[in-house]
Amino acid sequence: MNGHLILLLHAHLPYVRHPEHEYSLEENWLFEALRETYIPLLNTLEEMVNDGISPHLTLSISPPLIEMLNDEFLRKRFVRYMDNLIELSAAEKMRTKKSAFEPMAFLYNNEFKRTKRLYCERYKQDIVSAFRKLQDKGHIEIVASAATHAFLPAFEHYPDAVKAQIEIGVKSYVHNFGRQPSGFWLPECGYFKGLDLLLKDAGIRYFFVESHGVIHGRPRPAFSIYKPVMSPAGLMVFGRDFKSARQVWCASRGYPGDFSYRDFYRDIGFDLPLDYISRFTHLNMRTFTGIKYYSVTGNTEYKLPYNRVKAMEMALEHAKHFVESRESEIKRLAEFNFCPVIFSAFDAELFGHWWFEGIEWLNIMLRSISEGWRSFDIITPKRYLNEYVNSNTMQ
Repeated sequence: MNGHLILLLHAHLPYVRHPEHEYSLEENWLFEALRETYIPLLNTLEEMVNDGISPHLTLSISPPLIEMLNDEFLRKRFVRYMDNLIELSAAEKMRTKKSAFEPMAFLYNNEFKRTKRLYCERYKQDIVSAFRKLQDKGHIEIVASAATHAFLPAFEHYPDAVKAQIEIGVKSYVHNFGRQPSGFWLPECGYFKGLDLLLKDAGIRYFFVESHGVIHGRPRPAFSIYKPVMSPAGLMVFGRDFKSARQVWCASRGYPGDFSYRDFYRDIGFDLPLDYISRFTHLNMRTFTGIKYYSVTGNTEYKLPYNRVKAMEMALEHAKHFVESRESEIKRLAEFNFCPVIFSAFDAELFGHWWFEGIEWLNIMLRSISEGWRSFDIITPKRYLNEYVNSNTMQ
């Protein structure tokens, strides 16, 4: 094996819960992420395991998000939200009959019913426990994060506040995942001198920073961001790979901006008459419904109808491009007589929510790497440190 890829998805949403309102626009942020990202991601990982593939994905789920996912009140509201969308999509099947949009109306209706079925029947409305089971079986690794997702460098001069953020975050992790976390996701990868000591006191072994946090370190790293470095307190530090981030995340050149993919903003909640939409959303205001019929098309307000087949062909091509790019990079780095590890991290909500085809792209990409003939594999940070790192060789 010439090298390794660590792929981390960071899941976080700001805490919202409004029992004082019958319907809350802000709570829809959580429901959208559940419907478009968390449940499809969980199902995709489970399907890979059922096919004999261990995805070795790394996740961080922030404490505020965990609390929302565990809240019985929000769970019930999510089911009601899904019921509303199922009714709306059923009406859309009739409204779009014999039009270019009819196939997508059927797709949405089927997917909404499938999502509700997964949530209520398979997962028993307990998403956190489902992720925990995947970790307990060794298929993924989940790392801890700060209590309120606070940007910790802003509190550098208030060490007690930073300590509380870390300790409460670790306590939340232990309570929900039944073990001590090895790794820690710093919100926005924000680091300041001395933070590693506070992490060490909380039992953390490693954490992550942006690329410049490693490249501009002292002493300068011998292998740039392609091998973890040791912090002053003795923790391992992974630097985020900017090349893979740019390929996926860049607004102008990243995969999600391809003209074939579904346009995020053209939603029937804004395109169709409000009195029609409000019959199903029960909101006397415009909001995203998740039903979108147009492709990105280009920098124009005149959008073309979304072509699902064409979009999936592009997802396959982009997954192939991502894997081949990492393989090329690892082979190039391996010529310097070391085994490189590329750490690539993204917001989880990019996949499925902002980038409709993102879950499919992720599935294709992970399965491609798992085929075994690649020169690199997917690995979790804990496994990498346990199996491949000798502290005496760290630079």
